[in-house]
Amino acid sequence: RTHRVCVASDTQLSLAFATHQFLRRARIPHRHAHATQAHFAHKCFMARLAAMARLAALVVSCAAFRAPAPRPRPVSMLSSSAEATAEQATPRGRALAEELKNVNLYLVGMMASGKSKVGDIVSRRLGSYTFVDTDSTIESAAGRPVSKIFEEDGEPAFRALEESVLGQVAAYVRLVVATGGGVVTTQSNWASLRQGIVVWLDAPVDVLAARLSADGERAKRPLLAGGDDLVASLEETLAKRSELYAQSDIR
Repeated sequence: RTHRVCVASDTQLSLAFATHQFLRRARIPHRHAHATQAHFAHKCFMARLAAMARLAALVVSCAAFRAPAPRPRPVSMLSSSAEATAEQATPRGRALAEELKNVNLYLVGMMASGKSKVGDIVSRRLGSYTFVDTDSTIESAAGRPVSKIFEEDGEPAFRALEESVLGQVAAYVRLVVATGGGVVTTQSNWASLRQGIVVWLDAPVDVLAARLSADGERAKRPLLAGGDDLVASLEETLAKRSELYAQSDIR
């Protein structure tokens, strides 16, 4: 019998430690401390049935929400603590949070679909949930933007970091998680995503192109680097991922 030994890189170890420390510091409950895995899986299933329609309505209303001033993308993993978001919670949001039974919400979708913005607003409406941005977590731990990681280490290295972060996050509860656009392309990530409720933000390609045409926005997206036809690049990427996004619980 042979055994494969995997040695974690310094970045992966730093990432795992930073993620754990952030979540503990924010006093977010650990899933295994909350309940046994089997019991939690049952609660997750019941939450899906009870809250799916109301959750979909909340996400749609948050996607249509227009803040009076643009919020910068969070540079740390946690953009807001549960204590801070409680002040902005709505009665319906609090009721929905109770129905969700601590189950995490994972937002997936194409780049510029609004996962970070919508996720932040959803967490604030729910009150007891905390927003997490996986790309920001990776950037904080690695000390480099995602575009630099792609450029210097390659996409496989970034996907490994992304998988590590997602696995760490899935061990906790009451989170709204904005994932990277390509998180669905790594099959093993679905083991983490399926521990919560997966929401696909399906924005039209022309809307994505308009958002990415903003000054400096396209340069942040490594998969679009070097391409001349933005719409064609987006359509090609969406065509490759649409079947994976379609596995989400809510669209």
